[in-house]
Amino acid sequence: MSKRIQDNRQEFARFCRDHDFTLNKRKIAHGWRCDVEQDGERVNVNFYLTGKVLVQGKASDLRQHVEQFFQTRPAAAAPLPAASPLQRLQHTDHSGIDESGKGDYFGPLAISGVYLTAAQAKTVHRWGVKDSKRLNDKEIVKLATRIEQAYQHRSLVFAPTLYNQRYRHFKNLNKMLAYAHAKVITALVEATHCPYVIADKFAAAHLIPSYFEANVRIELIQATRAERDPAVACASILARANFLRGLAMLSQQHGIAFLKGASGRVKQQARTFVHQHGETRLTEVAKTHFKML
Repeated sequence: MSKRIQDNRQEFARFCRDHDFTLNKRKIAHGWRCDVEQDGERVNVNFYLTGKVLVQGKASDLRQHVEQFFQTRPAAAAPLPAASPLQRLQHTDHSGIDESGKGDYFGPLAISGVYLTAAQAKTVHRWGVKDSKRLNDKEIVKLATRIEQAYQHRSLVFAPTLYNQRYRHFKNLNKMLAYAHAKVITALVEATHCPYVIADKFAAAHLIPSYFEANVRIELIQATRAERDPAVACASILARANFLRGLAMLSQQHGIAFLKGASGRVKQQARTFVHQHGETRLTEVAKTHFKML
């Protein structure tokens, strides 16, 4: 096996480790096969003794990520698709945005944005930054503090009282989310003078640009599972930390350890709260358009 092929395989293995991809390797006729998996997606990569590399699998974010790695390698398989706008943006300075609390009955809705340079994106990866859904509450709060201290960020937090007022105005959660995302994006772009932003796709996410201010240049890329991007992952952590802080504050104010989510236990806690304090006071602690009572 040539040193070039060996180096290529070793660098690909490091690439998979750095991105938390599951990698299984085995020998095949005339080469080696690597099975790469993450979150239910799978890609097969064959390294042949001739130096050829073949990437196989269904079209997915994982396949695009793997193909992007080989586009810059000397042993790349012939003609790979051009990098997507999201992939191109991941290698330059940009902001990411995400939200937390929209599926939680109690507590606020939080939207946060974080700006990272290309070098800073590598730093937060070493910190252990990843999608907040893959971290526990203690890790989230600790990382959020580091992010807030080190990097440009902006947040918008709708405490339940304000959330319920805004919901009555918009009459639709996704439109309200689009509005909130636009406000945070605009504030962050104005602060950093960097127009590039990555956001996760959600229903009505296409409405976000309609809330942008006309005099601010913003280039927004929307992608499914955008939390794989370091800036979006930072934003997801900061948004979740803001939600947790808001929920803790409400719990302290009312002497009740409010539960996260919208489970049957949450429904029972809502009924207990109404029994003790009256239904009108739910607007102070909960998103009242949820069908919980």
